[in-house]
Amino acid sequence: MGSLNKGLKFKIIMDGEEIGTYKNGGMEIEKLDPYTVKSKHYVGKFETIDYIKDKLTYDQFNGYLLGNAVKYLSRYNNKGEDIKDIKKAITYLMWLVDNKNEKDM
Repeated sequence: MGSLNKGLKFKIIMDGEEIGTYKNGGMEIEKLDPYTVKSKHYVGKFETIDYIKDKLTYDQFNGYLLGNAVKYLSRYNNKGEDIKDIKKAITYLMWLVDNKNEKDM
């Protein structure tokens, strides 16, 4: 993408609320809560995603994250929970970006 992104800055809006910015080719999500929201059915000390990451290889974990993003995007318009499924897909994609960034460091 090179020079096309230089100096560009966009607000990321979801449900009428600014959730972050996109600038210089990178996305910064500030207000999008990852779908690790503590509900009654979440128990234990550890986030499930951290346990899964620990048990899979780097490539397997990336495939898991990408597969879940595809799952939520492919069904978002069929369940009546459009925004919720899009947010879940974004969460998995952000985890994928984070995982790839961790390896590059």
